[in-house]
Amino acid sequence: AEAVMEGAELTARRTAATSALAADFMARRDAKSLLIVGAGTIASNLIPAHRTVRDYDNVVIWARNSDKAGVLAGQFDNVSVTDDLDAAVADADVIAAATVTSEPLIKGSILKPGVHIDLVGGFTQEMREADTEAVKRAAGASRTTRSPFSSLSERRLKISSRRGLCLLATEATGDPGFYAQL
Repeated sequence: AEAVMEGAELTARRTAATSALAADFMARRDAKSLLIVGAGTIASNLIPAHRTVRDYDNVVIWARNSDKAGVLAGQFDNVSVTDDLDAAVADADVIAAATVTSEPLIKGSILKPGVHIDLVGGFTQEMREADTEAVKRAAGASRTTRSPFSSLSERRLKISSRRGLCLLATEATGDPGFYAQL
């Protein structure tokens, strides 16, 4: 069997799957609310990917363009849109951000203890989805790196935790992501 898929769509699906896998391994077992930050191609893949690994009672989308967020929410059952990002961040158990912002959207000062964060949108050093406080609140960081020539079984994953806080930074084939457990 063969499959042909456009590169951007393949990247979006792979990124969403990685985000969901990180949440499955790292988020609290009692996590019931998912916040999606962004409404682009990756965000549209995050909802089904995360719903594959968890049964969320509440899925909310925030995007700078609320019309685009509404269109995305309309593609799924039981997904709502918010215009108050800070309130949604403060309430969420799992946050998956897929934006290309250079101005941090997620404020560390309002994150509740135990929240799991996936920051998968930024792909340059100038892009930041969360502020410095969010990073400071996490206690450790690890990296997963994979050469384009290595197999999936050769990936190395390390999670460093202290005080119930975990960070996982990935740099796999040029697709950086940042996963935090607070």
